[in-house]
Amino acid sequence: MSDTPYNTLECLKKLLQKEVVFLLGQKSVRKGRLLLYNIHDYHVKFMIHTNKNINKTYEVPYPYNVTHSDNHVSFSYTIKDFCRDNANKHDVVMCKYGSSINKFFDKRLTISVIDLQ
Repeated sequence: MSDTPYNTLECLKKLLQKEVVFLLGQKSVRKGRLLLYNIHDYHVKFMIHTNKNINKTYEVPYPYNVTHSDNHVSFSYTIKDFCRDNANKHDVVMCKYGSSINKFFDKRLTISVIDLQ
């Protein structure tokens, strides 16, 4: 079995049609019913139906690492996962991009089910 993006993110299927919350670190950034997800190039797009009866799209970069359980999926954008324990690469990245203004820089995005039925 190849490790394509479609196989890696297969775990998102179990979150479809469930109420979820997107947490970036400890901060809630999106909340609603997950209707659809799509992988295109280096991004993952989510269609969410909000409690205000509006469908919104939330686009995130493809993660460096994905972990999951029955009720959540975690996308890692941490430098540790990017460098995969290569100390030299870690030092170069931190030296060059240590003060990045990207909101995903060195963080985790967790998508958690909030309606456990």
